[in-house]
Amino acid sequence: MEYRIGSMVLDGWRIVRRIGSGASGAVYEVQKQKDDITLSSALKVMKVPQDPSLPDTLRGDGMDEGSVTRYLQGVVDELIREIRIMVELKGFPYTVNCEDYEVLQDPEEEQWDVLIRMELLTPLQKYQQGRSLTEKDVYRMAVQLAEALCLFEGEKIIHRDIMPENFFLNKYGTCKIGDFGIARAFDRATGELSKKGTENYM
Repeated sequence: MEYRIGSMVLDGWRIVRRIGSGASGAVYEVQKQKDDITLSSALKVMKVPQDPSLPDTLRGDGMDEGSVTRYLQGVVDELIREIRIMVELKGFPYTVNCEDYEVLQDPEEEQWDVLIRMELLTPLQKYQQGRSLTEKDVYRMAVQLAEALCLFEGEKIIHRDIMPENFFLNKYGTCKIGDFGIARAFDRATGELSKKGTENYM
């Protein structure tokens, strides 16, 4: 499926703008009209495999058709497991909330689209633009992120990519960690099996 401005996704959500893209996929703002009220969310779109040539590479490494399909389905299953973790943590104030998700399989290609609808937040870098963070602001955010990391440890969750690009803020200035767990699954989706995270922050 093509994702562009005006496309309808999930249950009546319309893509209104592209927010950005990262290692695991593109992110869009989506909106839904209900009773003259406009609801807004963020939609992450992840393709498995990200690199269309990966199936051919796997075949070149000796995999048969069934093995290639099982390999890629395994990546999708791992993403679903990580989404389940997001759902289970929903309500914790310092992690990004998952509101809905869908997995779409192309009937003709070895291609899956994994869609995750989340609360609409502002990335830390954008939040900092045009404002000066005080020492109190930084301290507050550090405490919030530390509480999220303590929760991860207690739940035996390894994020593997703690860095500013994965920090988001809501309109009240609450800082949240996003993308936890998703990066691990995408090591396999791209064929980069040795990747463990972002080196400068490890």
